[in-house]
Amino acid sequence: MPLLSKSRHRVRLSLIWESPRVSSNGSWCYTYSSGDTVTIDGTGFTGASAVTFGGVPATNVKLVNPTTITATVPTHAPGHVDVAVTNSIGTGFGSGLFKYVRLVYRPLP
Repeated sequence: MPLLSKSRHRVRLSLIWESPRVSSNGSWCYTYSSGDTVTIDGTGFTGASAVTFGGVPATNVKLVNPTTITATVPTHAPGHVDVAVTNSIGTGFGSGLFKYVRLVYRPLP
């Protein structure tokens, strides 16, 4: 009884990968300090390895599905910043999608 068969089988494997495209910061959260978790919407997030806000790396990046990522926002100076998502194919930018604002706390009278 032979261990290997002489028959041949062909298998076609198609992998579709694309560069990320960031369409929005789904939660439109405004923050000044780190620690807020936001949702980022777009396409091509499969295999995403990094998310940045204004060039500063986010933490706790989690791929929810190929079109949604959640991430913890890093500390940054006030102002609008680009949101970037990187996968093995490239980096997609959402220009000015996130706005950091300075939170001012005032004591109650």
